[in-house]
Amino acid sequence: MARLACIRLLETAVTPTNCFTLLHLATSCKLPSLAAAAHAVAMADFADACRLDDRGFVGLPLKLLMHVLGCDELVTGSELQVFSAAAHWVGADKTARLPHFHKLLGESLIWLHRAHSVLNAYSRH
Repeated sequence: MARLACIRLLETAVTPTNCFTLLHLATSCKLPSLAAAAHAVAMADFADACRLDDRGFVGLPLKLLMHVLGCDELVTGSELQVFSAAAHWVGADKTARLPHFHKLLGESLIWLHRAHSVLNAYSRH
């Protein structure tokens, strides 16, 4: 009973400042309703969520990040924001994460016609 009450409380407390942290927690602990609430907030305001929950975002495991970036529900101003977020995630641990960067590009639906601006943005990181 107390466990369920805590989960419900966390579901109501999900904001862009904690959505990635709670998404990771909920996924790791197999809490589907909390995961759904955190996912919905992250998708609705992706750019702000990445900025406001930076630690949570860069702490996402690869599989969960690929799910987030490949989600049809992700709301963003441009593909470049998604690419920048992926590049930021890679930059948090370049040695371990750089080999996965091409997978992230595929999941985040970065189109070839944006390649020039995307490469310029990445070179600034």
